[in-house]
Amino acid sequence: MSDFEPDTELILAAINGEETNYDPQYASSAESSELKIENLNTGDEDLFLLQNESGMFGLNKSEELLEKTPIDKEDPLTGTGNNVVEQVDSLTGEASNQVEIQTRAGKKRNRDKAGNSRSEAYNFGVLEDSKKLREFVGRSDPKDFYKFNVEEKTDVDIKLRGLSGNADLYLLNKKGKVLEKSVKGGKKVESIELPLNPGTYYVRVQPKGNANANYTLSLDRELPDIAGNSLNKAYDFGVLKDNKNIPEFVGKSDRKDFYKFKVNEKTDVDIELRGLSGNADLYLLDNQGEVLDRSVKGGKKPEDIEKLLEPGTYYVRVQSKNKRVNANYSLSLGVESQFDLTTPLDLPSSFDLREEGAVTPVREQGTYNCCWTFATYASLESSILKASGTEVDLSENHLKNHNGFAWKIPADGTEEQPGEGGNHFQSIAYLTRGDGPVKEADDPYKDYNDYPGKQGTPEYTPEYYVRSMLIFDTDTEMKQALMEHSPLYTPMQYSEESLSEDQTTYYYSGGDAAGHAVAIVGWDDNKAIPGAPDKGAWLCKNSWGKDWGDDGYFWISYQDTEGANEGISFNDATAASSFNNIYYHDEFGKVGTISTPYALNAFTAEENEALSAIGFYTQVDGASYNIKVYDDFDNGKPSQLLAEKSGNATYTGYHTVDLDSSVNLTAGDDFYIYLHIENGGDCPQAFDKKSDNSPNSTAKKGESYYSSNGTTWTDLTDFEPTANFSIKALTTN
Repeated sequence: MSDFEPDTELILAAINGEETNYDPQYASSAESSELKIENLNTGDEDLFLLQNESGMFGLNKSEELLEKTPIDKEDPLTGTGNNVVEQVDSLTGEASNQVEIQTRAGKKRNRDKAGNSRSEAYNFGVLEDSKKLREFVGRSDPKDFYKFNVEEKTDVDIKLRGLSGNADLYLLNKKGKVLEKSVKGGKKVESIELPLNPGTYYVRVQPKGNANANYTLSLDRELPDIAGNSLNKAYDFGVLKDNKNIPEFVGKSDRKDFYKFKVNEKTDVDIELRGLSGNADLYLLDNQGEVLDRSVKGGKKPEDIEKLLEPGTYYVRVQSKNKRVNANYSLSLGVESQFDLTTPLDLPSSFDLREEGAVTPVREQGTYNCCWTFATYASLESSILKASGTEVDLSENHLKNHNGFAWKIPADGTEEQPGEGGNHFQSIAYLTRGDGPVKEADDPYKDYNDYPGKQGTPEYTPEYYVRSMLIFDTDTEMKQALMEHSPLYTPMQYSEESLSEDQTTYYYSGGDAAGHAVAIVGWDDNKAIPGAPDKGAWLCKNSWGKDWGDDGYFWISYQDTEGANEGISFNDATAASSFNNIYYHDEFGKVGTISTPYALNAFTAEENEALSAIGFYTQVDGASYNIKVYDDFDNGKPSQLLAEKSGNATYTGYHTVDLDSSVNLTAGDDFYIYLHIENGGDCPQAFDKKSDNSPNSTAKKGESYYSSNGTTWTDLTDFEPTANFSIKALTTN
């Protein structure tokens, strides 16, 4: 029997047997690191095979030595030195009582790729294709963690196969909350299949009790079938305002994919099919399903259709070449953004929208001071006319009576009455909460206070939802907006002394604040205005009837100190039926602003529906936004990301942004809208609150939250008890 030093470091084998007499012989080859033990007979003592630092092997029957021998408790498969350790139970030979043990001296096994916590998780990165990894969990390694990301809505299939023992499978969200688990028991295959929204996720594998288990983990992705298989079930892009891109599949099990979109004005649309893994064709259809154009180049060549489309509804059909072909593809629809005026136009020295047939008739406001309602609809009606070719007459009376603001509060404490004043922010608050616009025929104009009271207000159906109000504050921006789209609401200070005798030109050089509103419809750089220091003037449409001015129009000088210094466009109107519900806490829209760049609103779904768009304000040109939709708000933090959308708001104003993919909501479920605005000025977030002209504004705890860093959130009512952020959530059926 060889003597061993007390610092022997590795246990290579333990053999337990019944009563034996033994006289073992052993031999070792340094070249092969193979140890052979022969002539082994069982006995009543435990036999241990050990190796010391010098590489000498020996046998020992003493349990004392086993207790003194250091063991790596982190991994039973790895020793503390450079030798691999394997524990073998019931190590017995056949009749010859011969056992062979092969070691790989000098090579340490580093098999444990998976981390033991989320922070140390093995990172698969973005899940773009199948992933597979062979690993182990057990008494010394009780949990394995894996991390992966999905960049778009994806069906993920996670499996645990080849189990040598009982282990369970868990899917976690970014915060470590369990989303799904598979705990079938034994050596059965564990499986989780779940559609995941964009975000970061973790997989956790852990043994059942004290089990040891080798396993193979696999992760597979499959994009969900977003497109419908008929015109009636087509995926709806809605009004095509910006570029769209969607990955999908057609093949033996899914021959045709259909997509639907609308254009509100004459638009050049570019439709492309790229990244084809098989032969698929591209078709453009009208609203009846008739083919307008096609691209059938064959093979895996990109398919392309570019066509100038009139306002209306259209469909795209993608289909595999035949029943035997499978094809992954990426469909893109390209279009210029409606108000992308960043590329300078070749501006003429004069321009008149009337010559474009894009101005609705002059109206008459009479003696009642509600010019702002007429200026609002002068812009909106013409925007609709130019986009759709349809001339509409909208009710200024309904806007003046039901905008919700109270400029005059009776001294006797009775119900607040709408006053004879307003501005574009009142208009957009009324329009974006879905109260209007209604048709003139439903509520004809009256030039006096005919407010029927809240209880006496008839139910009128709004005709449109107005998605955008943009504010332009330079001459170039205003001119470009006029050429591209519609008249511009503009404030001015009116003074009889500043008006020419024939009521056709106007120049004011004083300092009184603006008190009237008109609509700009054109310009002339060479127009001379009496009294003005230089040439140049804006052509404006007033609301004092056709008997005033030049058939209701007049010119205001470029040099006017209070008039036509900014232009406001009410545009991007879509049918009111485009949205199912409008969720908001800000009845009065933008009443104030706050310096925090992060805002969050909590809402509860009223029915089963799909969240499709978010509305919000920006305070300066060029602000960028990041919108996130969350499912939960746990321990003061939003969690379970459902959707995300980022972009840039070129101009100040109110914006409605479509999500890339709608988010399904269940009646009664809470959902949370996060809005981060960068480069948004000193006070980037707009909020509603109680004020002199919004005395009925209220707020509750748990409706709006603010944050300076996007991590720590505070209820907005702690800052202002009546405040809520001006963020809206719009749904479709």
